[in-house]
Amino acid sequence: MRLPKTGSNDNTIKLWQLDGTLVRTIKGHHDEVNEVAFNQAMKLIASTSDDHTVKIWKVDGTLIQTLKGHSASVIGLSISPNGKLLASVARDNTVKLWRWDDKKGAYQDYKTLEGHSGAVDDVDISPNGKRIVSASSDSTIKLWNTEGKLLATLSGHIAGVRGVNFSPDGQRIASASYDNTVILWDLNNIPDLDQLLREGCRWSRNYLKHNLELEKSDRSLCKNVRLSEDW
Repeated sequence: MRLPKTGSNDNTIKLWQLDGTLVRTIKGHHDEVNEVAFNQAMKLIASTSDDHTVKIWKVDGTLIQTLKGHSASVIGLSISPNGKLLASVARDNTVKLWRWDDKKGAYQDYKTLEGHSGAVDDVDISPNGKRIVSASSDSTIKLWNTEGKLLATLSGHIAGVRGVNFSPDGQRIASASYDNTVILWDLNNIPDLDQLLREGCRWSRNYLKHNLELEKSDRSLCKNVRLSEDW
């Protein structure tokens, strides 16, 4: 699947030959088209739009499915290498995950990832399909697993983050920001949040349990954190 594709503020998608010949114009969105991606594994096209939807198309322009769930303009999307997971991001501050259902032959709403405090402008799924990274106007990058668990929040930009991508080996992330910088992040140097939580709870266990001046909910913060085999 090597046809170039473009989306436009005329609400259309266009497929082109590499020599610039227009192959097809696809219509169906009701507002500006923000991003288009090929699902290489399934020979499908996915598009995002200001009409709050993600649309799935055949290469011949046939509309397969409209994914509804975002409450604002859908800006970016990424598709896993096997085509079974699609991540979309929007100005509603969320990342939505959609999983392919073989029996239904369609994507199903799987998870909504919340945590960004600003519009989410870009998303990428790692080459091994196990991690997701999102970039937001809140100046942060968030790293998630495909079950929707937040693994890390990366802070370093001083303005909104516009773009983010995994390296081909999945060990680094590149982020581009409106602060005119690009940052390369080495995932091997990002601490394990679960380990940090365990260490913090190990250090503060007695304080949390026995300080009667704390609210009951605060004193039970580490209740479900497994510190060791005998905890």
